[in-house]
Order: sequence, then structure tokens, then C-alpha cells
Amino acid sequence: MSKGQEGSYLVKIQDGRQVWVGEEKVDLFSYLTSTTFEVHAISKFLDERWNVDSVPFNGHENFHYSPLSVPKTTLELENQKFHLSYWFPEGPFFSEGWTDITHAILQGWYFNRNHLQPPFTEFSESINLLVQRLKQEKRLVTMPYRLLGSPERIQRSTLKVTRQTEDSIFIDGIQKFPSDSLVVHELLTFASHQDQELLFTVPLNRDGVSLHVQSGDLDSGVVVHFKNVCIPWNTVLVQEKLEYMTSLFDSDHVTTYPDYQRVSSFYHQLEWLTSLAFYVVKETGESGKLHIQEVLGELLQQLDILKAYLHLSEIKAEQHSGGVVPHQQALQTAKYQGISFYKRAIEILQRVSGELYLQNYYGDETHNDSKKLYSLISDYIASPAALSRQQYQSFHAGDSEYAWANYYQAYSTDFLKNRLKDFWDFHKTEKLFSALPK
Repeated sequence: MSKGQEGSYLVKIQDGRQVWVGEEKVDLFSYLTSTTFEVHAISKFLDERWNVDSVPFNGHENFHYSPLSVPKTTLELENQKFHLSYWFPEGPFFSEGWTDITHAILQGWYFNRNHLQPPFTEFSESINLLVQRLKQEKRLVTMPYRLLGSPERIQRSTLKVTRQTEDSIFIDGIQKFPSDSLVVHELLTFASHQDQELLFTVPLNRDGVSLHVQSGDLDSGVVVHFKNVCIPWNTVLVQEKLEYMTSLFDSDHVTTYPDYQRVSSFYHQLEWLTSLAFYVVKETGESGKLHIQEVLGELLQQLDILKAYLHLSEIKAEQHSGGVVPHQQALQTAKYQGISFYKRAIEILQRVSGELYLQNYYGDETHNDSKKLYSLISDYIASPAALSRQQYQSFHAGDSEYAWANYYQAYSTDFLKNRLKDFWDFHKTEKLFSALPK
């Protein structure tokens, strides 16, 4: 191995981890390079662009990837919109943004570490050491599906602590992870012990850890088997009852960074779907039809709305001693707005590509470019992965209708209730200012 390769991403993931595809044990690098070319692009990006410290956004050509770093300015915050899901929007590993969300959760814990209340006072030091180590060693982390949803849906872990020693605990069980678990370095997850949950990290090459992929299907995620896996106590971040654990994922400063990533991801995915819709219309030659122009205009408007929310979250970001935190209310609104926008974008893509899709599906002769486009469209509107992706985008933050009900319950509506009364008061008294909202 040459000196220049020692710290490279490709070398780091060839760490002896056990990978099975169907019933066959495989060499990870050979498997990845035979199924997708993306791993080389990922390696080139991370080797050239990874910066340990947060940096301001300075255009895509000069972009530096700086996960886990708390932004100190709004320009540094803006830089964090362009993480792995942006650079790899179509591949099987980072397109859904699970690694980005995991890093953002760690980032939120790190930022909030000095303001945690008991029983998490020791956690503050643990998260500090973990984040510093991950940054310096340039290691990627992901979490299981069950921890990437809304905090109220977190349940007891399927992993169990089977025994303990003075130095370690030992874990058994099976857990489902996103496909990015094949190409990251560590997992962050829970294990249950009696009435408590333990949050810990584990490298993917640890003895007893094996990754299982359904044959030929990276979109179905990875099932990770833990068999008598040793977890040193110094990698256990916290041990507490489940109700306390859920609060770790639910404080404002902890959720704001992940929400910023989610809204950014929505924006980038809508941008991708909009580009695809425009390309389809160019292929079908229907750009002059009014009903097509209408739905394409709707897509552009959705992009502008999410872009405006992101911009608002940045210009109204709060400056704290530890760094900059994006404006929470703008992100909360955009997060649930993005769900409906994503669903509508899929509907529009189905509409504008309908004839082209059917021609290819039923085997009409088409040129190669059309077949490539059909394959790309199918990935978003008609494949099993498309359904899984839409379900995740629709419910990853909880049921949007439940969230809207919470809006109704928590929103201060007195000024709305008094609005009509003020209007009538104006007509009675003819005092202009009495009609204005209070």
C-alpha cells in the first residue's frame, strides 16, 4: 500500500468486515465494484473534499465536505446543505440521506452537550470524545431505520445484552440498516438490557458483526447480524430507560440540525425530480402543451418555496456561543410541506412520462437513450425501491396529519379569533388601527 493510499476511503472500508449476498460470502470491494460504479466516485469525493473543520460555502468547485462540524457562521451553515445525498442523488447508498441525518443528530448532541440535564451529564463528555474521534479519523456513521423516524416511535431494541464484564458488554440480535451501512465505517445503535437501553457505536469489522444483503437488491437495505459482539464500555454513550432515551432525540437544538438536513434533502430531491420531468418532456416533445407547462410550473414553484424556507432558516439563524443554529420554525414548516411536495412531484413525473413509460414497458422499439430514461423513471415511479422511498419520505418525520393536528393545538390563534371582531369594531368606531391584527 502506498503512502498516499493509507488514509483513503477505499482502504478504510476494506477492513475485513463480513458481507454476505444471499447465501454467499463475498469480498466487499469486489461486490461493490461489480454492482455499481458509485463507490469509486464516493472515494474520489471523500479523499479530495473531506475537511475536518467547518468551512464557508464557496461554490461547488471549491466545496469542502465537513460533517459533524458545528457551523460558526451562516455561510458555514449553508455549506452543510451539500452533503452526501446531494452529491450522490441516484446511487444506492447515500441518495436518501441516512448518513447525513445520522451525522446531523450527532452534531446536534455535540452542540447541545453542555446544556444536557441529568441523567445525561456523562453523555456530554462521551459525545464530545466520539465526535472528535470521528472527525479526526474521517469515519462515516449510520443508524438503523428504527432510529431515523420521529422520536415518539422509538421502541425497545431488537438487540439484547447477553452478558457483561467489567470492561465490556456482549450483544446478540438482528437489526435492519439502510444500504449505506455497507460503505460507512461504524454503526450507532441501541441494545436492550432489562428495563434500560444502551446507546453505543460499533465498527463494522468487529468480530461477530456480519452484513447480509438480499441477492441483487441493494435497495432493500442491509440486515446486520450481531453474534456475541463485544462492545467496550468506553464506546457506550449512555445507558438509560427508553423514555429518557427518546428525549435525546427530541430537544430543539438536537432536532434542528437533522431538520435542516431533511429539508435540504427534500429540496435536492425535488430538484432532481424536476430535472427528470423536464428531460422527459423534452424527449416526448410535449413542452408546448399548456397542461404540461402548468405542472412543470408547479414543480418550479415548489422548489422556490422550499428554497425560501431554507433561506429563511439561514438568515434568521440563532448565534450561540457554540455556533449557529438554523431557525427552527421555518424548518418545521418546510419539513412537512416537503412531504406533500415530494408526493406531488412523483405524481407529476408519472403524468408527464406516462406514454413514454408504457411504450418501454410493453416492449415497443425505442432508441437507447429512451431506454435509459425509462429505466431512470422506473426507479422513481414504478419500482419496489420507489415505493419504499416514497413511504420513507412520507413518514420519516411522523404522520404529517398528526403534525398538522399538533399545529392546531399548539398554535396561538387568538389574533385570528379576534380578527373579525376588530373588523366590526372598525366599522362601529371608524378607528382604522382597531381593524389591524394585534
